[in-house]
Amino acid sequence: MTGEGTSPAAVPIRDRLPRGTLVGARVAADFAAPLATALADDLTGYLRLEPGDALLGVGGREAVITLEAGVPVLAYDAGDDADGPAALAALAGTTPVRVERYRLPADALDPLHDPEADGTEP
Repeated sequence: MTGEGTSPAAVPIRDRLPRGTLVGARVAADFAAPLATALADDLTGYLRLEPGDALLGVGGREAVITLEAGVPVLAYDAGDDADGPAALAALAGTTPVRVERYRLPADALDPLHDPEADGTEP
């Protein structure tokens, strides 16, 4: 071992996600309604989404959508370690979806939303 640490940007997002305060959980027909609720609630934090096939023990993947004042900022699919549009595409058509809503302080997600905020390069 050379003593060099792993860059925080190289660690999967799910492992860097701060633990928030659970403010709600439910099973939804899709993830549009939970996104609308997050916007109406002005939620800063994240949604943890678990598609129906994962709920039934058939596999599936977990996804996270981070939010600032209810507006989605980052989407991450843990199954493929994908982010952005690829993460949303992985969720498309998966129903039902278990959605957990977590609240965080506004600055808690800065290292994920702005890679330079924690001193790492993108």
